[in-house]
Amino acid sequence: MIKLVSSKGRLPPHYSAFWSRFPQLLATRRINAKPKQKVKQRLLGILFRTMSSINQFGTIDITATIHGIAKICEHKGWPLLRGVVYDDNFKPKTQMFHRLAVASLPIITQFDTRHLSNISHAFALIDYVPVFDDGTSLFGHIAKCSLQKLESFTSQDISVMMAAFAKIKVSNSLLFSKVADLVVARDLLKRFYPRELSNLVWAYATAGEASPVLFKEVAKDMMRRDLNGFGPQALSDIVWAYAKAGKACPVLFDRIADSAIARHQQQFTTQGVANLLWAFAMHGGKVNVHLFQSFVPAIESKIGELNCKELANIAWAFTVVNVPAPSLFNDKVITALMEKENEFNTEELIQLHQWNLWSVLELDSGVCLPPSLQKRCLKAFVSNNLQPPSRIQDEVVNELFNIGLQLKEEARLPKSGYRLAALLHVNNEHVGIEVDDEGVNGKTSLKRRQVYVIDGVRIIFLYQKELSGLDNDHQKMQDHLCKKLGLWHATIENINKIIEDE
Repeated sequence: MIKLVSSKGRLPPHYSAFWSRFPQLLATRRINAKPKQKVKQRLLGILFRTMSSINQFGTIDITATIHGIAKICEHKGWPLLRGVVYDDNFKPKTQMFHRLAVASLPIITQFDTRHLSNISHAFALIDYVPVFDDGTSLFGHIAKCSLQKLESFTSQDISVMMAAFAKIKVSNSLLFSKVADLVVARDLLKRFYPRELSNLVWAYATAGEASPVLFKEVAKDMMRRDLNGFGPQALSDIVWAYAKAGKACPVLFDRIADSAIARHQQQFTTQGVANLLWAFAMHGGKVNVHLFQSFVPAIESKIGELNCKELANIAWAFTVVNVPAPSLFNDKVITALMEKENEFNTEELIQLHQWNLWSVLELDSGVCLPPSLQKRCLKAFVSNNLQPPSRIQDEVVNELFNIGLQLKEEARLPKSGYRLAALLHVNNEHVGIEVDDEGVNGKTSLKRRQVYVIDGVRIIFLYQKELSGLDNDHQKMQDHLCKKLGLWHATIENINKIIEDE
């Protein structure tokens, strides 16, 4: 047990050193977890004296104290710490952390880059954004100070800070933009260790700030590296980030697939496997059948360890790439799904509905969700498609009417449950119209395939990029739609051509 007082009964000279060391002892279990009242009282005493003198701390001590106490909060479920750093429900005591944030504010401009990144990491660990009386937030001040000191940031500082901002969902486009510009302009990527590099792209993708130039340069950098230096988690995080950000990079994905296949798949965590396969499915590139097949044994052996998100992501990924795996998707999977039937969120239920369509109506595998779960999945799937149409979708539908076509708006298909922006009959076939802003990816590919196979409807996707500039020109929009539908359109040019031919 760590000594809470010196041999003479005095407190350690540096409270920050105590709080910095304490999490390490917890991690190595060198501290008795049993709630001994005397020990607990000593901890409370040290915490009280720490908080009483916190305004006298310098930048190093206050950073170490905040980071150390935040790290302690990772050790949830320890009775020793209940009532000390977290409440009876093992939630961090935000009032205490708010006081620590207030104490750091007067000296925050003196923090160096390591302190700024560590303090942002600490508050991200406890998922808390302190907001001050003037309406500003601690993270806003951290961003402001960081922008003034960007030139001094190391690769570790950058990856830690950007991951913290992304994890805690603090939006700061200026900071993300300036950091990306710095990393690219100064050619800093070569200084990033593999884990730092994966954290960087994960942060940008998670925050919705995916810089095209940064992702392009990261891909180039990785093509020059030996991927054996990247751990399984780093590889899965990188492909997840590219897929999440919608950044297509087939060459990089091929290299990572080869590296993943060459490894022992048991090295990957369940989350790593789920993220990796989801990313390759979402990416929308050429299907790597070997990659998916190579992970089947590893998934089978860990089927009972998968959480809801991992189960749904893996099932959805195999559905998208259309790679049958009868040894995986069998009664054991159904049992695992049923054990968590009431724990799935809406997104996961939607994924399972699409998997069930694949298993039953595409593969005719004989394996299906039980009726109760099927019903919940269908309800989530149909409800999710009830979003109001966008302005550009309304304009597309109006122009289809103006052309003279008979169509059904917001049509729900009875067999699959999919909803289409418009359903019409053209050239002796049923055609669906979809307006999409994501571009080609696993979601659109899956919808195109399942609607065609199950409902017999061919979908024509109209992407926002191709429609930009046409929404204010009725003639050009109608011409474009007719071309996509394979229809002759009675434009002035076409009529003049007929007259000339006559």
